[in-house]
Amino acid sequence: MSSQDSPEPRGPLYILVAVFAIFSAWFLSKLRTPNKESSKPVTPRDYSQEEGDCCQFEPSLVHQIAQTPKQNDYTQRRKPHTLLWEKLAAGAVAIGTIGLLIVNIFSLGASKRAAIDARKALVESEQAHVAIGRPDGTVAEIVWPKDPKAKAGIIVYFQNNGHFPAKFNWGNDSPMIAVLPADPSAIKESQYTSQWLPFETDHYFRPMWRAKNRKTGGFGWSGTITIPGNSAYEGILWELPKDRMLQLMNWDRPFTATGKFDYCNGFGHHLCRKFSIGYVRSPYNRFILVGGDECAIWEYQVLNPDPNFDYRPPCELTEEREELRGSFSSKPKP
Repeated sequence: MSSQDSPEPRGPLYILVAVFAIFSAWFLSKLRTPNKESSKPVTPRDYSQEEGDCCQFEPSLVHQIAQTPKQNDYTQRRKPHTLLWEKLAAGAVAIGTIGLLIVNIFSLGASKRAAIDARKALVESEQAHVAIGRPDGTVAEIVWPKDPKAKAGIIVYFQNNGHFPAKFNWGNDSPMIAVLPADPSAIKESQYTSQWLPFETDHYFRPMWRAKNRKTGGFGWSGTITIPGNSAYEGILWELPKDRMLQLMNWDRPFTATGKFDYCNGFGHHLCRKFSIGYVRSPYNRFILVGGDECAIWEYQVLNPDPNFDYRPPCELTEEREELRGSFSSKPKP
């Protein structure tokens, strides 16, 4: 939404104020233009030089004729009226100017708000937005390898619904996958024994990071994946031996998996979400999304920072990333 699309009808108000100011200035100029007839100087007439004069006039009488009381009174009466109109016109011009200034101030504020709203709308419409699951609603699947000795895995699907690419990172909520009975065939409580085995994964969530080494000046950052705009991504959450995956699918306890993912939205913002998927047994035999929420701030902080590193925002825009601007001085510029 641009400032031109603003719903405020400021155009007619601008025209009205401008016309008022121009009219006031024109009216003031008319009042200040002297009247040709009234301003014409009166030249005293010397009756003493005319031929055939029958009588002589005193100089004082000539002076009185040149400055008649009638004309003098008119000048004195006109002066206050002219000053009054000049004041009124000047006041009108001042009011018009102030009004125009106020309108411009409000217009500037409206334009600034419109620009902020336009940028916000752009960010919301164009930014990367990663969600779990495919467009058809499938959030995860179990993949069975052909090799009998290979492990079965859980593949999770993600999609970027935005137009900007997303720098993406994800993993299991913790290193621990599950704690299962030692006997792989035990699927009911009556079959459980005191022996249980933990199963772990090396693909657990660590938030993305970027840092500069205080000693060497070099940069380091965590590995990430780029999901283009309007694209999907799939990755393995964790793997288990086939008999253990079957045990999880059939035993009498809920079969759930939890994870987190964080990403950059393309405008320098770092976002994080956590999710929980549950396996629904027969007749559905599929995973569904059972929970999801925003991460707490501490969940995507670097909890064990290296004291030799100066940590920087991981989603800083490309033109602000110092490590990408270095080049070899002896080589041609790119």
